[in-house]
Amino acid sequence: MVAEVSIGSGAVTTVADLTIQEVISQRQMQAFVDFPWQLYRNDPLWVPPLKSEVRFKLNRAAHPYYQHADLVVLVATRQEQVVGRIAVCINHNHNERHREHTVFFGFFECIDDTSVSAALFDAAERWAKKQGCQRLLGPLSMSIDDEVGFLLEGDNRPPVMQMPYNPPYYHSLCLQQGYRKAKDLFAWHSSFDNALLPDSAPDVPGGLKALDFQMRSLRPKELAAELERIMKIYNTTFTHHWGYVPLTSAEIRQMHEDLKDVLNPDLIILGESGGEVIAFAIALPNYNEILPRLNGKLGLTGTLKFLWLKQTIKSVRFFVVGVDAAFRDTRLATVMMEEMHRRCREQGYQWLEMSWTLEDNTPVNRLIERTGSQHYKTYRVYEKYL
Repeated sequence: MVAEVSIGSGAVTTVADLTIQEVISQRQMQAFVDFPWQLYRNDPLWVPPLKSEVRFKLNRAAHPYYQHADLVVLVATRQEQVVGRIAVCINHNHNERHREHTVFFGFFECIDDTSVSAALFDAAERWAKKQGCQRLLGPLSMSIDDEVGFLLEGDNRPPVMQMPYNPPYYHSLCLQQGYRKAKDLFAWHSSFDNALLPDSAPDVPGGLKALDFQMRSLRPKELAAELERIMKIYNTTFTHHWGYVPLTSAEIRQMHEDLKDVLNPDLIILGESGGEVIAFAIALPNYNEILPRLNGKLGLTGTLKFLWLKQTIKSVRFFVVGVDAAFRDTRLATVMMEEMHRRCREQGYQWLEMSWTLEDNTPVNRLIERTGSQHYKTYRVYEKYL
């Protein structure tokens, strides 16, 4: 028996001894969220996410992303045992901006069994077709601003925060279902004993000095206003970036909530000229160092443990540098990157990962290489036309 999968239906698809069911109850969601603990129980490099964060990312009623996106969450069971999962969504803002009919898939986890992965992808593809879409792209859990790609190279070290980790066989499962490479993403490693990095504040080009250019830390008491200043640059600088979609006001407010308790103000740098923000750089402490000690749970005890353990973090994830288009030929991006490296080293961090960059963004990749950073991980995004 095969039943169509549709949002809100709780529909069931039975394939041989497998059941693919839409997650609509709290019990089903709990099984969906808990499955990685079963899959990775013998993998010392896997970092358990906070379960509350996973549930929130998939909460259509609460997360602002779903004000412009539709979502269906599917779980595969065999003899009442979870053996796989996937979530698929349509980001209407993405499709409108890029003039596409694309569905994203994400939160994919699966045992090493092609019958399970085939059933999950088949259910996702049938749902996509029913929505009038022509392509699946992923993994994106659930947007370009969250975890993107399957880890392809560099599986000898644990992931940094908000970067994926998966068994190598996920690539075979995708290929066997007819998916192909859409894009590779690079992650870069830099140690702060690297001689190419400055010991003092980087030299500011003369042209910028003449414009009264200064760098400062984010002001936490003005976080909402600071995010607006950053997003003004972001929404003009990354217009042509692969997969770019402007964040909505509601999503920016959610970013405020997400950042206010975890940011290090000195690792969010704003570059100003004449009092106006013309560049920014964002990094956060690598909380993945301490998440294994929390094992997916926060609560009061977990929160106290988190506050204590975060003082021990020795690495940083460097997310992004953005420069106003009018200043791209001024070496400003290099200055911001050098300043971030200097601050991280000054605060006692030992290394950082800069991630991610597009494989074909040659100017940015060369700029990162000039800091002495090493390309040490690669992630792959897949697509399939229906």
